[in-house]
Amino acid sequence: MATFLDPHSKADLLSTASLEDIKDCIKMTMEGGTDEQSTGTGSEIGGEAGMNEETREDIAPTNDEDIDMEDCFTELMSKATKNAKVVVTKEIIEEEIDLYIRQPLIQKKSSPVEWWNKVKFMFPNISELVPLYLSAPSSSVYSERLFSESGNISDNKRKNLLPENLELLTFLYHNLPLINYHY
Repeated sequence: MATFLDPHSKADLLSTASLEDIKDCIKMTMEGGTDEQSTGTGSEIGGEAGMNEETREDIAPTNDEDIDMEDCFTELMSKATKNAKVVVTKEIIEEEIDLYIRQPLIQKKSSPVEWWNKVKFMFPNISELVPLYLSAPSSSVYSERLFSESGNISDNKRKNLLPENLELLTFLYHNLPLINYHY
């Protein structure tokens, strides 16, 4: 999921099956957090359709003091939007995913977090997952494991290995199994 959400790579490093699994995972995650309706359009804001008798009574003024029109409008909108339901369908999520995949990759020096902050309004559903998957790991075990792998690669037989080549070999040693490459 993190590879997919990283705008440096997106779907380029994923197999077709992995991409479909990620799409399904995103759909299930997004639908799980919302009210699932396939044909509904959500509640109407401000109309009689979204209000019951209690809602209309709550909006009416309760005392005889002078009420500012702006305060009344603010209170009306806050209660109406509180009752409104946002509907996220599979089709909306799928269109958002496809639009995200069609976006050009960002440069390697660019920050994925900054990119997501700029486009979060364009991809509101997918951007909810970014803090979960593109955050720093909470422990140092992963980085310690990488240092250990580098130490195993640069033994006495490879003491003249250039740092760039050691970095490439460590990258390959760690990442080739992730794409099921057998050597």
